[in-house]
Amino acid sequence: MGLKERQQIEYLQREVLPTQNKQLREYTGSEALFEPDWSSFEKDLNACYSLERLLTSINNAFEWVARNPPGKAVLAQEIVKIVIQNSSDTSERRIGLENKVLTLTADIN
Repeated sequence: MGLKERQQIEYLQREVLPTQNKQLREYTGSEALFEPDWSSFEKDLNACYSLERLLTSINNAFEWVARNPPGKAVLAQEIVKIVIQNSSDTSERRIGLENKVLTLTADIN
């Protein structure tokens, strides 16, 4: 991991993730959390820079779903964690929900 990647990951962990997690908990009405797979970002500075935008986009989608009580209830019941993995390998790209964990594996650039 290079210096810039390390600095960006530290910034994301310290400044961005707490705010994004707070918003996610508001929208879901639960203790749901974003959990980036940091090891998948260590060698991709562009993905590190793009992660904040992705978290915001996910929160915007959840805000839209949670605009009414039934939507918010479904989010609270079905999602406890959102794992985000960065991968440039097209065969690894997927999105899935298993055991209340939403996993997104994509090229985060």
